[in-house]
Amino acid sequence: MSVLVVLLAAVVALLSILVAGLLRSHSEIHRALAELAERTGPGGGAAPGPAATGRPAADLAGASPGGEPVSVAVAGVGHGTLLVFLTTTCTTCLDFWDALTRPRSRRLPRDVHLVIVTMDGAAEDAARVRELAPDDVPVVMSGAAWRDYDVTAAPSFAYVDGPTATVTARGVARGWDGVRDVVAHTVTR
Repeated sequence: MSVLVVLLAAVVALLSILVAGLLRSHSEIHRALAELAERTGPGGGAAPGPAATGRPAADLAGASPGGEPVSVAVAGVGHGTLLVFLTTTCTTCLDFWDALTRPRSRRLPRDVHLVIVTMDGAAEDAARVRELAPDDVPVVMSGAAWRDYDVTAAPSFAYVDGPTATVTARGVARGWDGVRDVVAHTVTR
């Protein structure tokens, strides 16, 4: 019987090592894809920085991390909205989650609302989102929003000029300070 227990323990240890390796590999692949998406724009061309798109904005609809239906109007409103697209699994996103939980680190221009957008519950762990999300920032779990804003990598952002209902800046984000600077520049234009 003790031989069986030792054998079972060895199998569990081996599986644990394999799972840890897969998680590390997933993280490295995700980071590499985010870097690739940042270096290349549509059609594979260089994307030196955030793009001013002028594309129409779409209001957000999805669920809160608690599972309640939620919608956020961003088009045709009297203020700008910064949409930050995050996941709970990428390392760079964790830095964003951390920065966004500290109101003093946000420092966005006045009249700019902040909304965090994750994938929906089928692709994202709602309990982990609840754990990471700031209490005072709306979080919308919506795969449709990722499609509407053509988001292919996280962390990404889109700045919506509410009065004109257009996306005036968007891109893959390297750090919160850079996103904040882009928004400040976009708002003052």
